[in-house]
Amino acid sequence: MLVVANTKPVPGYESDANLVHVIHETDKFKEIIKMGKYCSKCGTVLEEGNKFCTKCGAAAPVIIEQPVANPYQDTLPYIDDQGVVEMFFRSDGRINRKRFLIRSVVVFISWLVSLFVIEATIDVLIALGGVLLLVSLVSGWMLSIRRCHDLGLSGWASLLLLIPLLSFFFVLILLCKSGKNGPNGYGADPLS
Repeated sequence: MLVVANTKPVPGYESDANLVHVIHETDKFKEIIKMGKYCSKCGTVLEEGNKFCTKCGAAAPVIIEQPVANPYQDTLPYIDDQGVVEMFFRSDGRINRKRFLIRSVVVFISWLVSLFVIEATIDVLIALGGVLLLVSLVSGWMLSIRRCHDLGLSGWASLLLLIPLLSFFFVLILLCKSGKNGPNGYGADPLS
C-alpha cells in the first residue's frame, strides 16, 4: 500500500480526505509513479526529485510506502486439528457441531472409564482414575469453549455449564445450533 500525502486525488482513484490518499498498489498506479508525481494544486505532472511544482510553485507531494497487515486474516481457510492435543486441549478457534459431538462422545467415554477406575480398591488405580477424570473434564471444557466461539459467543459463556438445570439446555444449544457462517472474531468457518 502506498500513502500519498499533500495531493489532490490521483485521476481514477477516490479519496476520503483532501490531504492524505491511500492507494493500493496496482499496475495503473505503478504507471503513475513512473510518470512522476502530481502537483497538489494544479495537477501538473512533476519530475522525480522536484520539491516544488514548476508551474505554480506548490510543494510536491510526499509518497511514503508502508507495509500493511493483512486485513483479511480472518478469512484464511480453516485448518483441521492435527493430533490429540490440538483436538482436545485447545481453547482458541472454532469447532463445528459434528466434530463437537464426536469429540464429546470420546470425552464422555473417558469420563465414564475414569469413574469406573476410581471405584477400584487399589490406590494406584484410584490415582489413575482421578488423573483421567481431570483430563476428561479439561478437554470437555475446551471443546465447549471452541463450540461457543463457533456460535459467536465468548468462551466465558461456557460457564453456563456450571449451573445445574441451565447446563442441560446449554449443551442442547451447543449440539444443535449451527455456527455463524463465514469467519468471525474467533477464526475461520470450520465448514469452509
